Amino acid sequence: MARYGFNGKKLETKFLILFILYDINGEVTFEELNSLALLDDNADYFIFSECLVEMVESGHLIERDNHYRITQKGADQSQDVYRGLPISLRDAVTEYKKPIIERVKRDNCIKATVERKLNGYYVNLFFNDSQYSMMKLELYAATEDLAQKIAADYRKHAEKMYTEIIKTITMEK
Repeated sequence: MARYGFNGKKLETKFLILFILYDINGEVTFEELNSLALLDDNADYFIFSECLVEMVESGHLIERDNHYRITQKGADQSQDVYRGLPISLRDAVTEYKKPIIERVKRDNCIKATVERKLNGYYVNLFFNDSQYSMMKLELYAATEDLAQKIAADYRKHAEKMYTEIIKTITMEK
């Protein structure tokens, strides 16, 4: 396996984590981050896991529900460490993280929340692009299970649902 001139030691692994997260404007799962860091055996799983804990403790990363995001401190420092990684490794990681960047962009545009009210639940659905709020929709659900199902289905199919709503509203009679 190609190791891109990277020896996988702790400091280099931290540089790699900062590089991975720098241009991802959102949260990345442990599994996604792990797959990129361990790309072609460039880092050791145990060192990688240890680095994540230390970087959260040092304020370079934020961890929430097994999802990671770079902080401003981490972003500032990533500028300094960028050149510390071999070009071949940076190029490989950049190519492999493109689908993750696309998923994060989509997740940032689509939100679905569930709120408990007196007689049931409200599901709030949001669809935004980079500049505008395209849709805000509030739906009532009698049970929490139904509310969670609506929210989950919306997250999976938001673009299609938005398109169908627009088609239905603008239909000629």
